[in-house]
Amino acid sequence: IKSEFYDSMHMELLRIYGIEKITKIYPVSYSGEDGYYDLRSSSPEWRAAFYNACYMTRSLWLYIYWDGLDWSSQDDFDSILEERIIERYATQ
Repeated sequence: IKSEFYDSMHMELLRIYGIEKITKIYPVSYSGEDGYYDLRSSSPEWRAAFYNACYMTRSLWLYIYWDGLDWSSQDDFDSILEERIIERYATQ
């Protein structure tokens, strides 16, 4: 996936969720991690951001691939994408 897609997905998440930035949420003890992020992957808002990012970056092939996955594989895909967005854009 191209960097341009991640940039668009990030901007769409901010726009759709009505937030200024993706931040780390504290305190939490979740599987021994120091914190966690809440982007609500696999939600209708997440799907809208994903579709828009695919459309804006001319990556509809990615949406078609995702749409062809079963629900469990879609959730796995969304979780991996969420992790990548967090790695790139989240602030503390």
